[in-house]
Amino acid sequence: MQCLEARNLIHSAELKAMKRTTLQWGGHSAPRLASPLQPYLCYVPGDLQQELAYLKAHVFPHLDSLCQARGTCFRPVDIQRTLNEDGDDEGSGHKLQTPQAGSTAYHQQLKISLDLINSSTSFFCLLGQHYGSFLPKGPSESLDHVELEQNLHGAARGGYPWVMEDKHRSCSLTELEITQAVFRGEPKRCFFYFRDCTPRGEEGSQEAVFQIGLSSAREHERQRLWELKSRIINTCLPVRFFKNLQELEELVRKDWTGIIDHTHPVPEECSISGYQDSLELWYHESHIQALCHAFVPSTQTTEVLGLLDAFASQSEPRSDDSGLRLLRYVSVTESLFLPLFSDTDKRDLEKSILLISGERGSGKSSLAAWWLQNFRKRNPRVPVIPYFCGTSTSSRDIRSVLRQCTAELRKVFYGNLPEWADGLEGCIEPRPLLAEMEAFTAAAQLGPCVVLLDGLDLLTDALGLSLQEAIFSSSSFKLPFSASLFVKELRWLPVALPSHCKLIVTTTTTDLTYKSLSSRSDVQVFTWPGISDPCVQHGIFRRHLALPCKELPALLLQRIMGRKLCRLPVFLAVVGGELRTCGMEREEEEEYELIEEYMEVDSVSELWAKVIRRWVKDYGGPAEDSLSSSKRLDTSTASRPASSSPALELRGWVWDTLCLIHISRAGLTQDEVLALLEDMGHCSSLRIQALEWARLRSAFGPWVQEKPNGLLCFSHQSVSQTMELLLLGVVDQQNSRSYFHRVLAKFFQRPCKTPGGWLRMLEELPWHLAQTGSFEELHRVLTHSEAMDFLSTSARQYPQLRLDLARYWTMLSHRGYDPVSSLQRLLQQNDPPVGEDEELFITEVQTHTVAGRGLPDLRKLSLFFFDILLCLGKTTEAENMLSQAALQQADGNRGRLLLEVHHMLAKFYIHMQQLEEAEMYCSRGLETAASLTASGSVREEDVRMIKGQLLCFQCQLELERGRLHSVPGILKEISRTGLMSVHPCAGATLSVLEGLYKRSVGELSAAESCLQAALVSRRCWYGSEHPLVAAVEEQLADIRTEGIHPDKDWTQRKAAELYRHAIHVREAVTQRWGMTFDLSKPILQDLTNTLLKLGKVLMQSTSKAEKREALSLLQRAADLSHLLNPGDPPPTDLECAINADIAGDEKTLSRAAPGSTPTSTAGQLSEFPTSPESQLPGESNRGTLISTHSGSERAAQQPKHYPDRTLTRPWSSFQTTVFGPQSDIRSLVPRAGLCGPRKIWSRESSATRPLPARCPIQEEAVKALTRQMGTPVHKR
Repeated sequence: MQCLEARNLIHSAELKAMKRTTLQWGGHSAPRLASPLQPYLCYVPGDLQQELAYLKAHVFPHLDSLCQARGTCFRPVDIQRTLNEDGDDEGSGHKLQTPQAGSTAYHQQLKISLDLINSSTSFFCLLGQHYGSFLPKGPSESLDHVELEQNLHGAARGGYPWVMEDKHRSCSLTELEITQAVFRGEPKRCFFYFRDCTPRGEEGSQEAVFQIGLSSAREHERQRLWELKSRIINTCLPVRFFKNLQELEELVRKDWTGIIDHTHPVPEECSISGYQDSLELWYHESHIQALCHAFVPSTQTTEVLGLLDAFASQSEPRSDDSGLRLLRYVSVTESLFLPLFSDTDKRDLEKSILLISGERGSGKSSLAAWWLQNFRKRNPRVPVIPYFCGTSTSSRDIRSVLRQCTAELRKVFYGNLPEWADGLEGCIEPRPLLAEMEAFTAAAQLGPCVVLLDGLDLLTDALGLSLQEAIFSSSSFKLPFSASLFVKELRWLPVALPSHCKLIVTTTTTDLTYKSLSSRSDVQVFTWPGISDPCVQHGIFRRHLALPCKELPALLLQRIMGRKLCRLPVFLAVVGGELRTCGMEREEEEEYELIEEYMEVDSVSELWAKVIRRWVKDYGGPAEDSLSSSKRLDTSTASRPASSSPALELRGWVWDTLCLIHISRAGLTQDEVLALLEDMGHCSSLRIQALEWARLRSAFGPWVQEKPNGLLCFSHQSVSQTMELLLLGVVDQQNSRSYFHRVLAKFFQRPCKTPGGWLRMLEELPWHLAQTGSFEELHRVLTHSEAMDFLSTSARQYPQLRLDLARYWTMLSHRGYDPVSSLQRLLQQNDPPVGEDEELFITEVQTHTVAGRGLPDLRKLSLFFFDILLCLGKTTEAENMLSQAALQQADGNRGRLLLEVHHMLAKFYIHMQQLEEAEMYCSRGLETAASLTASGSVREEDVRMIKGQLLCFQCQLELERGRLHSVPGILKEISRTGLMSVHPCAGATLSVLEGLYKRSVGELSAAESCLQAALVSRRCWYGSEHPLVAAVEEQLADIRTEGIHPDKDWTQRKAAELYRHAIHVREAVTQRWGMTFDLSKPILQDLTNTLLKLGKVLMQSTSKAEKREALSLLQRAADLSHLLNPGDPPPTDLECAINADIAGDEKTLSRAAPGSTPTSTAGQLSEFPTSPESQLPGESNRGTLISTHSGSERAAQQPKHYPDRTLTRPWSSFQTTVFGPQSDIRSLVPRAGLCGPRKIWSRESSATRPLPARCPIQEEAVKALTRQMGTPVHKR
């Protein structure tokens, strides 16, 4: 009968569990989890040891690999000893961990386990034949019973008094853990796995299922185990029964794979610019969930939430009557918070930016996260893009902020798009900061949206900001350059945001960003004063105390609430967390004395300093002086400096843990921290036990946050600031930071066996080597074969690594390391002999090779090194390296790499205006794509984007050469690829090609329509200040100058406007994109052509002022023409255009002698290279598909620079206004000092030295103006 009852219970459990799962997950009611999957592992100590070992060796690693692919990790929490290390028999193995000398963690095991269960979101229980140790009803002097009694008293004192109740006091610790997870606290994802002990062939026997195998145990224990399992089955939670290891593996994999698929779906890699950026979204969501969990609503916060709603609701799409509803909503909202915002004007709601400022720790981020969560639910149609600065390494970089916000806005309005880059700037990192800013502005104009930027004060740098961008940014603002100053002064923020785009920003009142934002006219400023309601303060304190059963003395509670710092929620949270844990290490009186000491602080940093010292003292164990292991001394060539008062107590493994987490760049995993502590001497008898680590993690609470990928980091900026102060305040510790940097660098130099290991190594090791000045070791890391193989494979997925690599190579270049020779040597080392490519392997011991992987593919490395060298300004070397890779033949996957090489070379030569080479590689690339698809090596869909862009290049080349007969066929083939529907930029490119073709055949109206459509698409994607947009505008201006409209004056004015904007864009590109001279030559050639076109248009005007402006423009064009083609005469059309009637005087162009230096309109000489290798072929026109990319300053020897003093007569402001801006060709050159020394002008030699060739033209023009307008005022 008992067997039949057990079978019915099993069947009922399965049905109820299925129903519960359907209700919870089938209806999508479960929230999306953005934190690590860390189920608490519950089992009876000593029972099911074989099953536990099998799970940890085979099943858990598989689940962790699934999570790693989704940006998170699977880390079961196990604080018990799972293996019987002492070799005791099974019956005596049901004991707790052996207490370590000097440690009190053993007596707190129950309290620690209950804390971990409360903080975990899932529960994994494995039960077999044993119930576990429990207290008998009568008195007992057994050592096990005494230890159990101590654990029960510790848990009751720690906030779980229910364990001392009669019905729970006699339960085993395992049942108490199950009670807390299932019957108390918040609901969790619980799975129970019971071993089916029914003997084979005896399923129908009268022996109960749960009694088989327990005949040697006491009847009371058998009955308790039966009752426990029956209670679990009756809860309708998932219960699984297994008979062997294979069944257990199948059940666990099925259950937890479903949870992983539901809570951590696979990130959409194509949704934004990189896989790393996709993971960044998870980190932000995890941060939002953590902030919302600690938020306590109140009347005061409700008023601020109303302000946020009213501000953000203006961006919501409205129907016919929604405007009235919005007005009513705003009116009601204003009436609600009128006392708090009595000085708020209705016009503030029409502003584009809402600034919420306040002290650090006042609750701004929690308030913003709570509002975001609720606003999304109420307004699902309004896209809200949140970005919380400081959640990751790259989140402090303004490039990352702009890139990710832009990509998310594009995803909202365009959907998921494949990768498409019209020019080199889309393929190389770092991308120009100006381009990122323009793209963000354009994305904000796509439609109604809200952007939430939290923690603006944490933005400290613009990683990857090139030297040229730095120079021009500083010169533009007349300030010494600082990347941090560039960010803090918000030079990256658009001057004006669209009315339908609302930006909500939080920052501290003392930060420079507050001053910069508050001075703008489109910013509504609100200062958050903190929490003033005593009831709310008490609620926040209780929330972080998390012990509802623990009563505090009224006098102590009044003392806490009476402090001025109580207005800051972070102060209440820290004190509440300390009351939750500090009482376990001291008596009640000592606990209250410690809290009184905390009340004496005047700042949050001072409070954190006391808390950290308390952690070190209570949990640090033996002092550092007792560490006798020699490993600690071997971590560096120099011994660690000794500390003295007042930081004498800051030593031990707890202090080392905090310093390691703080000094690390991106955080450390639990396994990494424990391994590092062993390297630092905490090993053997001093090794950190799992229970001690769990106690410390419980004491850390929410302040040491575990990211979804398992990395531990400080969750609040106040903790990091305090650690900085403590490190700086230690006497004779000036090398302490270097010591921890060296420890971390040595740790990450260990062999990597997994791709994840290479990722962590490249994220941490180069940074620590750079911090310690170990540039030789840094060079070895950056030329490591396997490291570069990993980067070349996954660089597109991790854009931050690409930025870091360019910065490290720039750093090494300044210290004498040649990147060209280093990378070429690396390619030669990986170049296998013919026919032996598949047989050569590198041993793990020699090169840290991942087991089973061969040599890296040379084409893949060449593509990656091509990007790096272009970033460093090594244009010629990058071209040669990639050209060598294009000479090899390959099939299959390597054929795909060869196709990418041909595609990149074609794009490069299109940019450089080398038409013959571009045509050659376009043809080769199309042939390679055709052969790959014909052989079945790759699918046609996989190469569609590359093939479509190669066809676009080929069509452009045909148009350039005037071979119009083949263009219609190419356009039809491009249309068959479906590029119009794949990507808006691809559609714009096709529209440009169609417009150019129709213009060539005389269909000007149709050509203008095509170019207008392309202009709209490119402005929506790139912004208005992009060279691709300027190219289309120039083509439209060309059409309008050909006279298709009856009103010629109107068309001339419109054409002049388009030409002027194109000139402005190209000047800005050469100045602020940080381009090297080689890459800027095509842009300068385009600028020359546009100056000439605008000059011709203005020369046809009847206005003398416009004719004089035309003279200025044509002279600038002549200077640029001489720059790009030194020694050649000016183009014929340029000379004819300048030979015109200016103010009634007939003047001709004075031709510069070959090899001489041209002068500008203002009489200023510019320095340009005259070497043969710097010359550029003088094509007169350039295609509109060409774009540019920023690079670092070219690594070339800088000649001496002498000031130019050839300006003989300054212009008055009125004359400058009439003539237009004076030409300054030097401002268009990406770098100065390139043409060698020049003679110094002096007054003594001016009488015998002739004036420059073109100065008389300027002088005659000024004389003509003077005759008409009189002598300048300053000369009278």
